[in-house]
Amino acid sequence: MSWHTRLLKNHKARARRRKLDKVGARLFKLAKETKDSTDLDNWYDENHQEFDSIAAEIKHNDSAALMDEAEKLYLPTPEYRDEEKWISRDQLNTPTEHWRVLTPEAMTELRTAIRKEKRERRETFESWIKILGGIIAALTGLVGAAIGLIAVLHKSGK
Repeated sequence: MSWHTRLLKNHKARARRRKLDKVGARLFKLAKETKDSTDLDNWYDENHQEFDSIAAEIKHNDSAALMDEAEKLYLPTPEYRDEEKWISRDQLNTPTEHWRVLTPEAMTELRTAIRKEKRERRETFESWIKILGGIIAALTGLVGAAIGLIAVLHKSGK
């Protein structure tokens, strides 16, 4: 799945969360005014798993996008068996889904490795461009000098 698709999925997930947040804020305001939080408590009991699921989905999409990017750059990625690099299903509070989510530390490590690799590739590309630019400048100078020499020789030969 491309990062565009994951970005769109996260956008939709965040929109679902905003919609839930609006309902919750309205119920919170009503509970505050009426000093009765029964409706708010009932709503939260019904929807807290949806909040957890949305958060896990966003983290999963972010983790998968990082893994995809690292794999494209041929960087080592955390093994799924490495429990220090992955958040367990229990920690995500999503009993119905089985999202694979990197720990924040693992995401930071992977993001740092990706940035480093991209910087190294960019620096290599830039150095080749500088070398190529120097060669082109030298050749342009040589061609200009040759044309000038030919013109001088041609004019003195007449």
